[in-house]
Amino acid sequence: FIYFISTKTPDVLSHPDISLPVRTSARPRTIFKIIEGKCVVILRDLETDLFDFISNLCIHIVESRKIVQKLSSPLNLKDLIQCRDDQAAIVDLLSTTSLTPKEVTGLQKIWPNNLGEHLANILLHHNDFFVKVSEPISHLKQDPIEKWVTKLWVSVLQLLGYSSTTSCGGIPDTDIVVDVIQGSRRAFLNLISPYIFAHRKEIMEWAAT
Repeated sequence: FIYFISTKTPDVLSHPDISLPVRTSARPRTIFKIIEGKCVVILRDLETDLFDFISNLCIHIVESRKIVQKLSSPLNLKDLIQCRDDQAAIVDLLSTTSLTPKEVTGLQKIWPNNLGEHLANILLHHNDFFVKVSEPISHLKQDPIEKWVTKLWVSVLQLLGYSSTTSCGGIPDTDIVVDVIQGSRRAFLNLISPYIFAHRKEIMEWAAT
């Protein structure tokens, strides 16, 4: 599979007969299929969003290899192809492999339909992926990490009563400690939840055991 990654949709893809939009469920991504096995992926930026895409691709490769190791038999592949339209037969077949009942149930949740076809594709695919990252010439957006750090710095200056244009050398040494937290909104809210402070003693005792 080949993935061309950019932050701008190529003009050639504006023609409906050239590309086909690909629906995504886990991530709100803009993806176009040019031909079978070749897609163009439009990301928000070429750093955090790109890292997320590559990380998920690596997870897919690792988990696919686990499935291949447990189903790597010519007989299993033959049976999967023969009864790929019969979901119940596929489940019965998987119960005779080294997959655990929990793993079989998990696969059913991921692919409630066409489970046999998806597993056959994994067995036939050798995880041959090619990713090409292209940064458009017109890509003039500010670096997201630089923007994030600048916003943190300006906020700290404002809290300390300094001008937003103050340099590092213009601030005297103090004992102030600034904690920077990055994460999802849920993780952040859990971290600052009053529950942690109200049950600090129990949590620390649990951590020490």
